[in-house]
Amino acid sequence: MIERYSTKEMQFIWGEDHRLELFLEIEDAVIEAMVKTGDCPKSVFNRRKRNIKIDSKRINAIEKTTRHDILAFLEFLEEKKYIPSRYLHQGLTSSDILDTATALQMKESLEVLIPIAKLLDKALLSLAKKYKSLSIIGRTHNVYAEPTTLGLRFLNWHSEIHRSLLELIRSIKESAVGKISGAVGNYGNIPPKVEKFVFKKLGIKNELPATQIVARDRFARVICNAAIFVSALERAAVNIRLLHSTEIGEIKEGFSKGQKGSSAMPHKKNPVSSERISGIARLLRAYSVTALENIPLWLERDISHSSNERVILPDSMNLLHFIIKDFTRILNELQVDKVKIKQDLKSAGTFVFSGRLLTELMKKGFSRKKAYETIQKNVFSAKEKNSDLKEMILTKSEITKHFSRKELEKIFDLKDFLKHKDKIFRDYTSNLEKLK
Repeated sequence: MIERYSTKEMQFIWGEDHRLELFLEIEDAVIEAMVKTGDCPKSVFNRRKRNIKIDSKRINAIEKTTRHDILAFLEFLEEKKYIPSRYLHQGLTSSDILDTATALQMKESLEVLIPIAKLLDKALLSLAKKYKSLSIIGRTHNVYAEPTTLGLRFLNWHSEIHRSLLELIRSIKESAVGKISGAVGNYGNIPPKVEKFVFKKLGIKNELPATQIVARDRFARVICNAAIFVSALERAAVNIRLLHSTEIGEIKEGFSKGQKGSSAMPHKKNPVSSERISGIARLLRAYSVTALENIPLWLERDISHSSNERVILPDSMNLLHFIIKDFTRILNELQVDKVKIKQDLKSAGTFVFSGRLLTELMKKGFSRKKAYETIQKNVFSAKEKNSDLKEMILTKSEITKHFSRKELEKIFDLKDFLKHKDKIFRDYTSNLEKLK
């Protein structure tokens, strides 16, 4: 991942030096388990060279000859006289180390992601609660529809993002699975008790049954869920971009001191952060295709997944960390123009209650067709005369004779139209599953 969209935390977790340190940690745990099984003398294990400084340059140099990363790592340990080589990597295959290290990296990544995911979740829910009662014109097809509240809009975004986060977290937990079971996963050269000891020590679970590797549906599920999650973020980001536009201007991205909007036009304040969310979301969605194609490997395994995973796994975790932090900042800096919101709601007029009038006419005995055509005719007439739907309806006895004045006022009452917002909030928040 390029520096621009990397985070220090993920760079460390997925960095080469840390990965090699995990290799050593796993090999060390296996030998400790061998002490328990009697396959390595405790005295030999206690005399091992504990403070080996990982030298990735030297290991890479060895790999130029071996053309095998784990064998290069093992030769490096032999050079450093870590432990007599007869006790090193005994009964293991390369993927026992590689996949178990990846499991640990996924576990560490989740530990970094959960706290910031909670901050994102809290920021969006706070916005929803803050603007729960701020009436706003709803738009479908980006055309005036019916009134809603800004809080309900934010709550809907929260629902989708929260649900996606839950699935993403679950899938990352399920991907933190390793194996210490040998070349085809049947413990032919190493007893299951070694794996049990190692994974208890490392705090991860084992793949059972395994082949030479952990099944790749686990990582595909992570990246596909990541793609869904960032698509949910992008939906919110795209709507911020729409609302930020000159013609609407109800909500805008924050604009910090010293920020510049355009190299050519000093007057510009562009929604560049939300546009960046869209760009990153496209990249993560593309990675899901690669991850899915890594699932159908040959028999007990082939290596076609390995090369691309060195890219898509670190990149996906980096991008997730970056995009969650970035979108949380966008939300925290969001500017809501209440005056413009009020103006647009007023501009929409009482035409936005046409659906309510349709429902009430049907209750009074109108067929749906007749009610719809009657209202549509009056809507078009009112617009041609630059009038208001309510004013037009009040002059039409074929409609007013079916209603009392109080009933007619209620049809066009914004407060009554939005009377269920509190219940929606209560019902939603009372059943909200916590991120953990």
